[in-house]
Amino acid sequence: MKENVKPLILASASPRRLELLKQIGIQPDQVIPANIEEIIKDKEKPSDFAQRLSVEKARNIHNKNKECIKKTLKITE
Repeated sequence: MKENVKPLILASASPRRLELLKQIGIQPDQVIPANIEEIIKDKEKPSDFAQRLSVEKARNIHNKNKECIKKTLKITE
């Protein structure tokens, strides 16, 4: 891995999502499914839903694998 390049972790178990990334030349360093419920809340906008899920998945993966990514993951809200 190049200096200052953070690893890419795909927090999805979806084979299709991995396939789509590969089609555009992106190869995750790791695939670690977050296994969270992806249910939209009442009156939640799609953009808010996507942002909430991305934060929840990042937190989930961080908690599963702190040693691996403690210096590479910054969660902000």
